[in-house]
Amino acid sequence: MVPSYYWKNHKKGQGLVEYALILVLVAIIVLAVLLILGTSVGNVFTKINNSIQTSNDAQSTSAAPTAIPTWTTCATENGFCSFTGTAQVKYGAGSSWYTGIFTNGVLCSNSVFGDPDYGVVKSCQVYQ
Repeated sequence: MVPSYYWKNHKKGQGLVEYALILVLVAIIVLAVLLILGTSVGNVFTKINNSIQTSNDAQSTSAAPTAIPTWTTCATENGFCSFTGTAQVKYGAGSSWYTGIFTNGVLCSNSVFGDPDYGVVKSCQVYQ
């Protein structure tokens, strides 16, 4: 038989029940705080998100996209390469090219550029 003082000093389940009650109490407090402050915290994050979005929109509209210049064929040998303004023009074929800076067009010929590749049909390309 177990003496009665044994049960007074050995309360095995009591600690677990106390921890469970504390956990439930903390959960209720957290839920109450979220219900009270949830909308105001959500509004703060919404304002931050909107200001970031507005900043990104301002940056994207302020910088107009620019076209990337490329070489475009404008004439064949002895033809006239026509363009407006000042541009770089190259004359030749394959990997042999002579270049120059010209204004409002140029005649694509050996007499203007020299002959970068003798005996090969050449063309002019403008960099715009």
